[in-house]
Formats: sequence, structure tokens, C-alpha cells
Amino acid sequence: MNKIELELAHKFESIQPDLLDWGNYVDSTLEKILIPLNLEVKIPPRFRIKSQRSFLDKALYRNYTYSDPINEIDDKVATRVVLLKSSDIQIAGDLIKTFPDWDFKITKDINQLIADKPQIFDYQSMHIVVYPKPGIVKFLKDYTYGCEIQIRTLLQHAFAEVSHDSTYKGPYQYDKGIVRHLAKSMALMESTDDYFLEIYRLMADQSRKYAALLNGLIPIYQNFIPDFQLVNLNTDLSDRLMKLVTTQDIALTDIQYFVAGHTEVFKRGIKKSNGLLFHQPIIILIGYMLYVHNDFLKENWPLSQDLLLEVFKAFNYSYGNY
Repeated sequence: MNKIELELAHKFESIQPDLLDWGNYVDSTLEKILIPLNLEVKIPPRFRIKSQRSFLDKALYRNYTYSDPINEIDDKVATRVVLLKSSDIQIAGDLIKTFPDWDFKITKDINQLIADKPQIFDYQSMHIVVYPKPGIVKFLKDYTYGCEIQIRTLLQHAFAEVSHDSTYKGPYQYDKGIVRHLAKSMALMESTDDYFLEIYRLMADQSRKYAALLNGLIPIYQNFIPDFQLVNLNTDLSDRLMKLVTTQDIALTDIQYFVAGHTEVFKRGIKKSNGLLFHQPIIILIGYMLYVHNDFLKENWPLSQDLLLEVFKAFNYSYGNY
């Protein structure tokens, strides 16, 4: 190393403890403010500190001159939050920007990039640099240190990993064939993300057939098990049993009418002591099918036969010649 490199490397080495503490603080804060929102965080934040080689390269050998690289380079420590849906990026970004213990600046904004260059498909993520407010984070000696937070989707994360190797290293960045394939993959990923968002929009539509039916079973079930709450819904078990209505046209009004006329039957059958299936509103559908679509239920039952026998037994219904 020459004299300038050695001096800068020594300064960078001297601030490592602060960068380590600041990175840990940012990660723990992100987990605290994001997780309660139930955003689908696919890869939790894990900070990294820039290597000495990478820092010197950026400070001295880029097409930009820093007067004070130790303080001016914002990504000496950086972390990322990887989400499932692109629609969550703005939500996460707003939470990060409004957290009171730090100041921030946005260094990369997806929406602005698209607005400025709508014809270009490129790596998209939100980059926010946060700085501790003086007096809030007591352990830091210097409050000018930033931490870059990258907010991206799982698809964008995969693209970033590939593009980092193919366009930021060695001669690959000049290979037009590789760059072209990357551009095509980004366009495809953006379309895929659009489809993902539409799937989640449809899933959130409570008026759709299966969601409406399952939601409608809950108040019927609560007539027999009053303490049931929505948080107790076993979606995996319910989903497996909802398969029964994919080929059988069953209306919620028919179930409501039937249960109202057979209240005592359901009261005797629906007891928590009969097993976990009886802890769930889906048992209302099963009980209805037991009496109205018996043969279909037996032929298309998606769980174990032993469990089906328990259902018949609970409702005091003969299984026939089984």
C-alpha cells in the first residue's frame, strides 16, 4: 500500500468497533419495528461491514472524489431486508423512515427509478441510509456513520446475487450477451411479481367462493363453541378439507339451513374432546356433508380413514359395511 492507502486503511480499521455496534443496533431495531407488522420477511436483516479492500477501492479508485471518505461513504456498514411482495417494500420503507431514533436519506427509490426510466428493466430495490441521532444511541463516539438498508423482494434478491457476480466483477460487465440476458430476466421477474401481487389480492378478497364459505362457517361453529376466535383457525387443516367443495356445489345458505334444523345433532357431535378436527369450524362442513353428501364424503375424504371413522362416530352415524 502507498502512504494514502495505509493512512485511510488505519482510519477505517479504527472505527470497526463502532460500525459493529451500529450494525447490530440497526438489525435489532429493524426486527423490532418490522416483525409486528406481519410483513413476510423471507430473509431477516444481517448486517455486513465493508471489507478494507472494498472500502479503499470505493474511496480511491472510483470515478468520484471523496474529500472525507471515512464519513462520506454511506455503506461502510449495510444490511438488507428481503420481503416476499414488492407491495411491502414501501410499507417497510415508511416504517424505517419514521423511526424516531435515527435520521435518514433515500439513496435509491424504486418508484422514482421507474418514473425516470420506464423503458428500462433493471435491479430494483429501495436503499435508505440511516444515521443515529445524537444522544439516542449512547455507545457511538461519532454520529456521522450511516448504515445502508436495502429493502428488496426475494426475486430481486436472487437477481442481485446473480448480477453482482456477472456484471460487477471482472470482464463480465462488458459482455453484452450477459447484460442482455440479465435485462430480460429482470423484465420477466417484474412480470412475475405482478402475477404474485394479483394472487395475493385475490386471496385477500373475502368474497371469493372458498374464503366466503370458510368465513361463513365460523359464526355457525361459534354457536356450539362460543370461545372460538379467528386466531385459532388452523388454515392448513381447513385448506385440506376445503378440497371437498372444489367439485361439489355447496352453498353457505344450505349449510346454515341444515344446521338450524339439526341443532341437537351438531351439539352432540361437536365436542373438543373428540379431537383437533372438532376444534375447527370446518367440522360444520364435514357434518353437513356427512348427512347430505355421504357417499361423496367417503369417496373423496382427503385425510386418514381412521379420522373419518372418528367423525362418523362423533355424529353417531353408521359407516355402513366398512
